[in-house]
Amino acid sequence: MSHMSALLLAGFLAANGCRSTEQAALERSEPTPAGVNAADPTASAGLIEIGLSELYHENDRHAAIATLTRAVINDLSSAASCEALGRALLFKVKLAESEAAFRSALDLDPTFVEAGFQLGLLLQMAGRSAEARD
Repeated sequence: MSHMSALLLAGFLAANGCRSTEQAALERSEPTPAGVNAADPTASAGLIEIGLSELYHENDRHAAIATLTRAVINDLSSAASCEALGRALLFKVKLAESEAAFRSALDLDPTFVEAGFQLGLLLQMAGRSAEARD
């Protein structure tokens, strides 16, 4: 279920709007950012760090989404990758995609507090406060 959840998220993103500028950023960039060995099972951690830096320090949401999508695809069992991608998507106010990412993170790790917190915030923003309390 957890691998399928992340795989479905990657497919959902490709089919629902992340093909535009985020996909262009992904296609323009190196196959893997400098300093990250894609064959290394810990590569997702490096991609998450790079993606969050792009999001928070460089204010480049498109590049952040591209990098974090690569992190999800690189390790389909990484709840942290899904949660970080959800945050980047939330910054772009892509609520459905962000919700899918946070739910994927929680499917992968039901004890992931930050993913639950972010999902709750998103649901409140969407006017679904009752659902957020669950």
